[in-house]
Amino acid sequence: MAWLTGFGARLRPAQPSLRAIAGSPRQCLRWLPQLGPVLYLAGMRGCPRARHGVLAEDVDLMPLTHAAALQAASMITPVGPREWLDALDDAGAIRARIYLLPDTDYCAWDGMQGRFMQGARAMTQLRARTARLIAFTHRRLAGLDVLGCMPARVSSLGGRLAAELARAEHVWMQRSLPS
Repeated sequence: MAWLTGFGARLRPAQPSLRAIAGSPRQCLRWLPQLGPVLYLAGMRGCPRARHGVLAEDVDLMPLTHAAALQAASMITPVGPREWLDALDDAGAIRARIYLLPDTDYCAWDGMQGRFMQGARAMTQLRARTARLIAFTHRRLAGLDVLGCMPARVSSLGGRLAAELARAEHVWMQRSLPS
């Protein structure tokens, strides 16, 4: 029985595979509406001024408009694969996270990775304050990109996965967008 205990002690939790997003965050943010429904986690407030000529229609989207870099991650867990996109600030801290769901357009995700991926930064922790099921929107206004969102309809499997991801991130998932 001691061999079994020793074996268990050697097992380590899986580490995500990380890929940094090449190109400007502005280009990548324009790509987000193609993903369709996602679980969006907004980090703690207190971001610096907006960058990239991108405005946020919603205060929860501001961490994306302040991102110094974007990083994609994937990991195989005991309950299945997980893929997400992190928005990093200048210090490399995660300010927002976008989880892919079964309802997300994985062809658009693969297209974004093929177009924008490069090497990666180190993994940090996200201290999320809110989680929402959304679909991104994008429009141009006076030469600026405006990033918005709307409530997303997801399948029952997508809804269960989103709730599980929010629990794992220790954050309350909002059922609808504030008006």
